[in-house]
Amino acid sequence: MRRRTFLKATGITAAGGLFAGCGRASEKLIPLLVPAEDGTAPGQAVTFASTCMQCPAGCGIHVRVVEGRAKKIEGNPEHPVNQGALCARGQAALQELYHPDRLPGPARRAGPRGSGGLSPVPWERALDEVGRRLAEIRSRDPGRILLITPPLSGSLGRLAAEFVRACGGARHLVVDPLGTECHERVQAEVWGRASP
Repeated sequence: MRRRTFLKATGITAAGGLFAGCGRASEKLIPLLVPAEDGTAPGQAVTFASTCMQCPAGCGIHVRVVEGRAKKIEGNPEHPVNQGALCARGQAALQELYHPDRLPGPARRAGPRGSGGLSPVPWERALDEVGRRLAEIRSRDPGRILLITPPLSGSLGRLAAEFVRACGGARHLVVDPLGTECHERVQAEVWGRASP
């Protein structure tokens, strides 16, 4: 190899390495140097106070969040309902939040009923279709509209009530999967009293 060819190849290789190093990789360092708008640094935990919705009790909770992702739920010691205690359902709420089978958005049935196949649908299309079909049913027989929810309170309860009212003759069925009504009724029929 001649000296001139060697110097050209070395120069091209050095320039290529220099330009490759000036790419987007440096952009990844900026979030580590410039703090986020909310004042948190990467890896720093932030705790938010909230309410557990795993059962109707509504216990106060503290949710530890790291880089925008909830990591741990604990009872809020200053909350009057649970005073810092938290049951297994509340502790396991993160499993519900990050479960791989949780739907990330609206979906439409794909395939025959019962096959379990779903295909994602954009929010705008889903809302348009649900609104159109609700208006269609409401014009014919509003009594066929049934909203099924767990026990709701606060703003969610008001939202459900407003939805039912807006649909005319719609009904609202509250189903409490943790309720004891069935258990108490069976005990009353078998033992003659609702509680042992």
